[in-house]
Amino acid sequence: PNQHIMEYLYQAALFVHVVCGGIALVAGLLALFARKWEQTHRVSGRLFYYSVLGVAFTAIGIAGWKSWFDLASNATFLLHIGLFTFYQAQAGYRSVRDKSLKPYAFDYFLGILGLLNGSMMLLTMNLVLMVFGGIQLSLALQDVYGWWMRARGHKLPPMAWLRRHLGNMIGTYIAVFTAFLVVNGNGHWLIW
Repeated sequence: PNQHIMEYLYQAALFVHVVCGGIALVAGLLALFARKWEQTHRVSGRLFYYSVLGVAFTAIGIAGWKSWFDLASNATFLLHIGLFTFYQAQAGYRSVRDKSLKPYAFDYFLGILGLLNGSMMLLTMNLVLMVFGGIQLSLALQDVYGWWMRARGHKLPPMAWLRRHLGNMIGTYIAVFTAFLVVNGNGHWLIW
C-alpha cells in the first residue's frame, strides 16, 4: 500500500508540474507582450510567477522522490534546475514588489541558496548544469554586490529594480520554454 500511495503522490506532483508549466508558458508570453504597468501585464505576470513557483516546487519534490526511489534517475539535474528557476522567479518578483531592493532576511537566504546551487551545478561537470550554474552564480553575485553597495551607503544605478526584474523574469521564461522544448523534443541536444 505504501508504494501505491507514493506512486499516486508522484503522479499528482507530475500532473501539477505539467499544468503549472503550461500556465507559465501562456501567462509568461502574455506578460512579455502586454503593455507594461497595465492590468494585463500585472495579472499575467502574477499568474506566471505563481505557476513558476508551482513548477519549481514540484520539480524539487519530484527530484526528492526520484532520488529516494530511483537511483538511476535525473533527480540531481531536476533539483538544480528547480532551485535555479525558483531563484530567478523569486528575485524577479521581489524586484517589482520593493523597488528599493532593500534586502530582507529571505533575500539573504535566497542569495546563499543561489550561490550554493550555482556552485554545486558547476561541480556536476554536466555541460548544461555548468552553463546554468554559471548564470546562477552571476545572478547571485550581482545581488550580493548590490546589497554590499547599499550597506556601504552607495546608491544603486537608476532603475536597478527594473533591470533585475526584466533579467530574472525573462530568464525564468527562457527556462520554462526550454524545458517545454526539451521534454517534448525527446531531450535532443540540439534543443539546448
